[in-house]
Amino acid sequence: MSLSFQTRINISCLASISILLLLVVAGCGKTSNQAPDKLPTSSEDAKKGGASTDSTLTPTTADSGAETSLAEIATNSKPTTSNALSGPVPSGVQPTPAEAAQLRQKNWIAVADLPRQTWDVMYLGSSKIGSMHTHITADEGGKSDQVRATLESVLRVNRGGQPTTQKISITTREKLNGELIDFLATIYEGDAKTEVTATQFDGQLVIQSKQANGQGSTHKIPWQPEYRGPFALEQTLKQQPLKNGELREINFVSVPLFRLVTLKLKGGDKQRVTMLDGSLQELQEINTSLWLEGKPIMETVAWVDDQGETLKSAALGLQVLTYRGTQALAEAVNTAAQVDLLKVTSVPLPAGTPNLHQTPGQIYKIKSQRDLYKIFSNKTNQTVRSTLALECDVTVMAIRPDQPIPQGINTDDLPSDLDRNPSPLIQSADPAIVDMAKQCAADETDTAKLAIALEKFVHDKIERKDFSRSFASAADVARQPRGDCTEHAVLLAALLRARGIPARVASGLVYVDTPSGPMMGYHMWNEAYIGDRWYPLDAVLGLGGIGAGHLKILESSLPDENPYVALLPVLQALGELQVSSVTPVP
Repeated sequence: MSLSFQTRINISCLASISILLLLVVAGCGKTSNQAPDKLPTSSEDAKKGGASTDSTLTPTTADSGAETSLAEIATNSKPTTSNALSGPVPSGVQPTPAEAAQLRQKNWIAVADLPRQTWDVMYLGSSKIGSMHTHITADEGGKSDQVRATLESVLRVNRGGQPTTQKISITTREKLNGELIDFLATIYEGDAKTEVTATQFDGQLVIQSKQANGQGSTHKIPWQPEYRGPFALEQTLKQQPLKNGELREINFVSVPLFRLVTLKLKGGDKQRVTMLDGSLQELQEINTSLWLEGKPIMETVAWVDDQGETLKSAALGLQVLTYRGTQALAEAVNTAAQVDLLKVTSVPLPAGTPNLHQTPGQIYKIKSQRDLYKIFSNKTNQTVRSTLALECDVTVMAIRPDQPIPQGINTDDLPSDLDRNPSPLIQSADPAIVDMAKQCAADETDTAKLAIALEKFVHDKIERKDFSRSFASAADVARQPRGDCTEHAVLLAALLRARGIPARVASGLVYVDTPSGPMMGYHMWNEAYIGDRWYPLDAVLGLGGIGAGHLKILESSLPDENPYVALLPVLQALGELQVSSVTPVP
């Protein structure tokens, strides 16, 4: 394997992962008027806002090498009642409408309590990666029934040896009862800035996006008064405490998905929860899951006090932990010890695993903490078979457009108009894309040969690796051919569509041979509909199709300007997977 080939795989998609981590930690928002009573006091660097060492700030249980559950990492203690977090959870109960009305407070916040602000500290494994600052004030317009809430998240990580900082700033205007009036969200990805505004108008939430390149788009969400904004979790918990075993659903607009999603809550018992300074606080466990279009895309656990304040939370998958703290602690990020996303977003393979890109078919035996049928795709060149609880075999066959199709490959998955037509990220009708598509194999009439030629064209065209943006559009890449695997994928999809070939992207894991041993790393590639079936293509590799080294989690036509829906399920699964064996297909 050449150095160029290896480097392309090792650094692929790291920019996209870093911005998605902000969604994991900031997607639901956090609010409070005060920090917990006990805070770390033993670190002089933390008091001064410096960070020469992180020893007193690192969670004592966040051992990245230990095979512990998220609950064990997060609580490190026994429950205060008989219903342990690790034990059976009571079946869901719903209060009657009369009970709910009686329990629910009209307002989630009081003007008399303003202004208020809090700071939170974020960890990925045992490494501190950033902070969140929430500030709530009375509305500047002087309206007594409105408040202004601002959440600023800062993430500092290392991407393949390149330190980087990502930011999200969300400012909303809310009524005291939780109704969303409007919001402004600004996403900073390196030097690039995207601004998104949302305003209610005529029964719709009108969302307008302005990209760093000056391009913009608008979409609308049908809106109801009971829908909520980015602070939905804290609002509902402060207005009405969640009982043990109670189920609750809230529809709210998520940032940075900018979609109407459903937040599902389940109340649990109180726990003695380990805080950032090692102290124990008695907090209620709340299990939450984020659902989009009927599918779960993110799961978290929040620990809240009696006032509904989230003092600690943990995201499944990469085990991101967020603790309530002070400003000094939140800003004392040790930049010399930034976590390397390449390491934490990789799944180790058994020693001796061969180069899977050169094999005709492999069976991956995989374990997870969740239902694997909900994680892996069962389409194109991949089949999933359950073996034991939370274990499965994923069979991946090499499949190339110019070679005979292996037996057992699914051919029932047909392309839609979304796979054929232009979209905000895959602008196949853009003049730059159309001109570029004509440059490659202009006279080729064989669809399979044309698809392979376009894959090689993109492989050769994108030479410069640039991580200042996490997900550029195809038109941007055509004009400035640089980026990682996501840029390869959107450009190839656009060129294929421009030449009349239905195309989509696929997200999942890819085989990587690292100095530490063989691994599966976060990746995005393509699928093209040729003849009567889908064929995978990977412009990062440029091999004319793929071998058995890709594990697909999902496929997407990327129908709008938001790519994170196609990436988040992969990020969610990364920290949960264990590959116990990889064996050739008999």
